[in-house]
Amino acid sequence: GMMCNTIMKFTLMTSILAVLATARSPRRINPKIRNDTILIIGNGLSTRYLAHLGFDKIPKNVDTFGMGAAYRYYSYIGWWPTYYALCDIKVVFYHQKNLKAIIEDPDIPVRKYFLPLRVSDNEKLEIIPHSSTGDFCVRKAIELGYKRIFIIGIETDYIEQIRESRQLTPEEIEQIGLGQLEEFKNMPAPERHILMVTKTPLVNTNYFFDSYQREGDIYSLPKGDKHYRSWQRLAKLAKKSKVKIINLSPTSPLTVFPKASLSNFLNAKTHHSLPVTK
Repeated sequence: GMMCNTIMKFTLMTSILAVLATARSPRRINPKIRNDTILIIGNGLSTRYLAHLGFDKIPKNVDTFGMGAAYRYYSYIGWWPTYYALCDIKVVFYHQKNLKAIIEDPDIPVRKYFLPLRVSDNEKLEIIPHSSTGDFCVRKAIELGYKRIFIIGIETDYIEQIRESRQLTPEEIEQIGLGQLEEFKNMPAPERHILMVTKTPLVNTNYFFDSYQREGDIYSLPKGDKHYRSWQRLAKLAKKSKVKIINLSPTSPLTVFPKASLSNFLNAKTHHSLPVTK
């Protein structure tokens, strides 16, 4: 009886200790440790390297930020990023039906969408000011607390206007309905210039998949030099926030950030000390 009593007491003690131990260590209850590394996937040419190797090869301990009209590619391959942003209100206006359907699809695992237009009442959508998308994604990643930010597909050297496009007339802009947008009316004149794709290009060297821009799409003229200056500002902000920004694009002329190899990044178990080059 004595022995039995001791065993019961011992068992009771160990189960109490086990409960206390799990209460003290939340990681055992919730194995989802927040990632502190994020990959920002621009839609420029160098993302072709990643697409070729496969988006599913991105390590699980890395969150991701997708952007622009890349939802066309993601829905085709059945892969989705952690966050998604499109910050040009004109482009969001044009893609609003598709974006609404994606945001409201319960099977799409994107955690949060950032758009300058309320295309849906879904709580996953956060409304943000009209701005430059790549720039926004990096700032948002810093704000969300990521300590290592890798970028790919941000080239700052695209051909400003593809052959298969033309500028829209003010009448056409009215017809699309853009004229009714307060934000659009208040834009400086150069920003109200809109181009339309007249024919889906067979090859599009501005983007990582050729059918990124399709017949009928509208887009704004990107301003390469303006973008470059904003990346220089981001490099300063990152330094101040003690955040590392590393460029994985082998071809990008964006030299304000150190570069690392994409294959090293995909194969690394941890991203704390990837070899980088200036």
